[in-house]
Amino acid sequence: MKQRRWRARRGVDDGHVHLSSDELHHHINQTLWRLALRHWLCFDIGGMAKSAYEYVKLFEVDDRLPLCTWTVIRIDGHDFYHFTRAHSFEHPNDIRALRLMNDCAAAVMSEWPDIVISYGVSDEYSFVLHPNSSAYDRRRSKLISLVVSRFTAEYSRRWPQHFDNIPLRILPTFDARTVSYPTDKHIKDYLRWRQVDCHINNLYNTTYWALRQQANITAEQAHAALDKTNSAQKNEMLFSQFGINYNNQPAMYRKGSILIRNNYLATQTMTAEATPTTDTAIVTASSHSSSLPTASPASSSDPNSGTDNVNGISDADSKGARRRRTVICIHEDLIDDSFYTERHVGIIPHIEMGKAALKATKSLKRQQYKLSHTSEEDSHNPTLSNG
Repeated sequence: MKQRRWRARRGVDDGHVHLSSDELHHHINQTLWRLALRHWLCFDIGGMAKSAYEYVKLFEVDDRLPLCTWTVIRIDGHDFYHFTRAHSFEHPNDIRALRLMNDCAAAVMSEWPDIVISYGVSDEYSFVLHPNSSAYDRRRSKLISLVVSRFTAEYSRRWPQHFDNIPLRILPTFDARTVSYPTDKHIKDYLRWRQVDCHINNLYNTTYWALRQQANITAEQAHAALDKTNSAQKNEMLFSQFGINYNNQPAMYRKGSILIRNNYLATQTMTAEATPTTDTAIVTASSHSSSLPTASPASSSDPNSGTDNVNGISDADSKGARRRRTVICIHEDLIDDSFYTERHVGIIPHIEMGKAALKATKSLKRQQYKLSHTSEEDSHNPTLSNG
């Protein structure tokens, strides 16, 4: 204050307000309390009684994801090194564990219609949400927590269906993250990146465990033998030493698992014994059923085939016929453009970002108007309580 008077007496005016540290601290405190009081007077959060402590909601961070962008929610097994050892997983790949992951991902995808495609390998899964999705107001924390908690719950619930005589000795846990991608090219490159990573890791693991199990060498010796080797050298090592042609390995191991929706009309209920256009059965269940669909027997699916058995959902259309929205699992090449342009057209469509952005912006403005209108009405008739 003295400094401000000194400047005023000497005609110092540089266009800025000069405050001491004490004055600045006092000004910040006053501003926070004014905001808290305004929040207290004008808002009724979720129908709850107003109190003097609701100002703490001002500290919450708005974590909504960018509008009109592809959203990837990727989950990954936490400390699965010890989890797999505790349950004696087979190496280099355990078909039971992979099918369990696929069934859990299908259950998540069945509950989330905005998920257009999912990709899984080993103990991770990526769920791709459509750019126009407005699920849970696109809040990052909400999306992550719901997907990973549902997946983890399904993993524990479905464990006995795939590991009959092995009880859960360690509870499975998964972490999750979200990434936003602005264009269809970026999301395609993301899926290609994950499949390339699948190929690199599986080729290494296949060669490593061949050395361990058939050559009977230690882990250190196997890592040393594979150090600084490229893909061609690993393929040659597998074929020359162990007679393994890597290209003949199951497609699920080499390419990972891709979950997509297969929309078609059917007048009759399809069961696990029925065979649709693919060479393996697909299990569906009503989306209105109180109980979740159960997985089909793992033995009914061949890891070498291009499809696999997973769960799906179905609902009825306006004409009375049953519209099937079935989640199917395939093992194909995601890297080549033909996956998107020929074999599965429309899975990753080219989105008109301008129209989508306009629609999302109008919806957001309507929500803001309703919120401000409600706040003005409440401010005229404030009901104060110190609950």
